[in-house]
Amino acid sequence: MGDNGRGATISDSLSARRETIEQIRRQAEVSVLIVGGGINGAGLFRDLALQGVDVLLVDKSDFCTGSSAASSRMIHGGLRYLEFGEFRLVRESLKDRNLLLKNAAHYVKPLPTTIPIFSRFSGAVSCIRRFLHLGGTRPPHRGAVMVKIGLTFYDIFTRKNRMTPCHKLTSREQSLARRPHLNPNLIRTATYYDAWISYPERLCLELLLDGEATCAQARSLNYVSLEGGSGESVSLRDELSGEVFEVKPRVLVNATGGWIDFANRTLGYETEMVSGT
Repeated sequence: MGDNGRGATISDSLSARRETIEQIRRQAEVSVLIVGGGINGAGLFRDLALQGVDVLLVDKSDFCTGSSAASSRMIHGGLRYLEFGEFRLVRESLKDRNLLLKNAAHYVKPLPTTIPIFSRFSGAVSCIRRFLHLGGTRPPHRGAVMVKIGLTFYDIFTRKNRMTPCHKLTSREQSLARRPHLNPNLIRTATYYDAWISYPERLCLELLLDGEATCAQARSLNYVSLEGGSGESVSLRDELSGEVFEVKPRVLVNATGGWIDFANRTLGYETEMVSGT
C-alpha cells in the first residue's frame, strides 16, 4: 500500500519487520514459538496473547495461504457426526459456529441448506447400526424420519444460544413450487441452517493483529521458515533477506497442518502423522 496519508507505507512495514527480527536476535528466549500461520496457529497465538504470554508465530509464506485459505468456507456444526453418536463433538462445533456468527458477523453469515427427501424410512437401519458402532454402509438417501431426528437434535443443542432459525420441513407441493427444478420424485424437503465465511484469510489476519494489539510480547512474522533445530535452539530463515537467526522457545507448537511431518523432519524428528484421505 502506498503512502496516501491514511496508513503505513511498505517501507514502514519492512522497517518494523526488521526491528522485530533484531529484537529477537537480541533476546532469543521466548515462551512459545508457533510454526504455521493458518487458523489453528493464529487462534492459538491470539489465545496466548490474551493471557499475556510472550509468543512468536512464523509462517514460511504469507499468513493463511495453505489449507485455511483452500477450505470449503463452510462453518458447520457437524450435522453428519450425529449419525455416529458424536454428540459432544457436534455440541462443541455448534457452540464455535454460533460464537463466530456473533463475534465475526462481518465475515460469517447464516447459510440455509435444503435437503430433498425421497422416502419416509430409508436408511433407518443403516443409520442405527452406525450410531451403535456396529458398521453399516452409508445409505444413498436418508428418509424423513431420520432427517427429522437429526435436525431436531441440531436445534436442541443450540436452544440456549440460538443464532439461526430452527429447521423446517416443507411439503412436496410447496418445495416444487419454490424450486421447480428439483427432482419431482421427492416427497418433501428439509431446510436447516449452518454458516459460511466469506474471507477466512481476513479472519485469520484479524486474530493475529488482535493478538499483537493485546500483548506487546506477541509477535508474528510471515515469510520466515524453519531452518533446523538443535538442543534448545531453533533456527529460522528470513525468506526476504536470506538471513538466519535463532530463537530459544520453552515450547514449540507445530501448527503447519498438512506439512506437519515436513516441519518435524526439519527439526530432526521423523513422524508420519499425515496421510492421504
